[in-house]
Amino acid sequence: CTYMSRTWTSVPSGGEVEQAISTLYGHPDPAVKQVANKYLVNFQEQPYAWGLSRDLLTHAQNQATRFFAAQVLYTKVTKEWTGLIAEDKAAYRVMLLDLLRVVAAGPAQLRTRICLCLSSITVRSVAPPQPPGSPSSPTQPPPSSPSVITDLFTLASSSPQLHLAVMEVLSYLPEEYDKAVMPVAKRDACKQDMTQSIPTLLAFIEAVLRS
Repeated sequence: CTYMSRTWTSVPSGGEVEQAISTLYGHPDPAVKQVANKYLVNFQEQPYAWGLSRDLLTHAQNQATRFFAAQVLYTKVTKEWTGLIAEDKAAYRVMLLDLLRVVAAGPAQLRTRICLCLSSITVRSVAPPQPPGSPSSPTQPPPSSPSVITDLFTLASSSPQLHLAVMEVLSYLPEEYDKAVMPVAKRDACKQDMTQSIPTLLAFIEAVLRS
C-alpha cells in the first residue's frame, strides 16, 4: 500500500488518504489497521490536511471518508484556526455553511461534525477588543467582522428543513466556549457577542416551535 511507506515529504493524494481510511474501518487484520491509524494520525498534523480534508468532505462518495474528513477539520479548527489567514477562514466558513445545507437531513453523524465545526468557528471568530488609540478605537471603529451566528440565522430562514441543524450548531456553543483556549480579553468579547445574540436566538426558537 502506498500510504504504508509515506515519509510526509510530499502531499499525499486524496486516493491515498481514502485507502488508509478504508483500511482503518474495514480491514480484518488489527496490525494492518494499526498502520493505517498511525498514517491518519500523522496526516491530521500536516498543514495540507486542511485542504485535503475539505476536498474529501465535498467530493468523496464514501460516508466513512466524509466523516473522517469532517473530524479532521474539526480538530484543525479547534487547534489551528487562529493561524489561518482571513481569506482561508472565510472560505472554510462558507464551505461549511453550504455543507450544512446539504447534510441537514443526514447522515446524523456527519451533520454533527459539521455543526461542531461551525460552532467552534463561531467561538473563535470574535475579534478581541482593541486598546484605546488603535485604528479600531471608538473614534474610528473598524468594519464589523461578519458574525457566524448571523449567517446561521440567515441560513435557517431560507428553509424550514434547516431549523434543527442550525439549532444543533447553537446548542454546542457553550461547550465550545468552555473548551476554547484564548486570551481573557477575547473570551470576554466572545461571551459579550453571544450574549447580544440571545434576543435573536429566542425569537428564532419561538419561530421554530410555532412552525
